[in-house]
Amino acid sequence: MKYIVFSKDIGDGIRKEYPVIIPNDLTHADVANGMMEYCAELKGATVVGAGELSCMDIQPECHGSSPTLGVPSRGTSDDRAFIMRDYHHGVIDA
Repeated sequence: MKYIVFSKDIGDGIRKEYPVIIPNDLTHADVANGMMEYCAELKGATVVGAGELSCMDIQPECHGSSPTLGVPSRGTSDDRAFIMRDYHHGVIDA
């Protein structure tokens, strides 16, 4: 599987991250561009991490990069974006 992590400033030095898993047969750039254009919540967001995701285990392992976006994986930072999404709803101190 592949993944993309979007980040958006929500004010007062706080940002919110949106991790998204996508199938291998879609390109990172096509999905990212479409989501940022058509998802209201992602308008004005940036891509901060992208690559491949090993999701066959409880512990995700993010690695690699997206050639179509020119964005590398952030490794364990992206791992945490998926693990902690349900607990802190993507809110990150800037």
